[in-house]
Amino acid sequence: MQERTRESKLFDENTEARRQHLEKYLRESDRAFVEQLTERYREYVPEDVIERVKDLPPEIEDRQEFDQDLLDAGVSIEPGEKVLGYSEGSRRPIHVTTDHLEIPKTLIHERTHQLSHPAARERLGAPLHEGITEDIAILNLGSEPIEGIPQCYPEERAIARQLRLLCGEEAINEAYFRGDLQRLRERLESHSGKGALDKLRRRMEKLDNIE
Repeated sequence: MQERTRESKLFDENTEARRQHLEKYLRESDRAFVEQLTERYREYVPEDVIERVKDLPPEIEDRQEFDQDLLDAGVSIEPGEKVLGYSEGSRRPIHVTTDHLEIPKTLIHERTHQLSHPAARERLGAPLHEGITEDIAILNLGSEPIEGIPQCYPEERAIARQLRLLCGEEAINEAYFRGDLQRLRERLESHSGKGALDKLRRRMEKLDNIE
């Protein structure tokens, strides 16, 4: 699972002092994000998953280190695409690169992935799963992405946000963190008719920026 965008602006990483200061800030931010997420979604996420995630510090890397880890993990990259972070479940650290302007959001996006139910991505479909991940990340970050730079999963997130407003956070949380789609399916069908969730999934699979 990865957070991706098109080529984005870079900022200067040339000095060791800058690098150390940035890494300290990001690690402190990551700890706060983990505490926030695990407290907010504790009723949906098993305690052993919460404890594992809390014990896994993030891998914060420059672009060269990050791209090598991507290669080792077998993550494919489309032409013109830049991967900003990725995760591999709750038993391995998240990886985040530092050459872009939305590092805190990428941290919380990947931490959200770690708390998701292992079957949720398959049951929801990758596009909707990524859209919900991004929506939860932005919701907990408390601010919208920076205007004027490429966004991660903008269409998927817009649909996920509409779904949350229509069906309620409880239905979204049960589907995403427990892998239980029943409430989400029932609430969407009550509004849009039988088979609405399956139709939405098929429509979202046509979006072209999900691996």
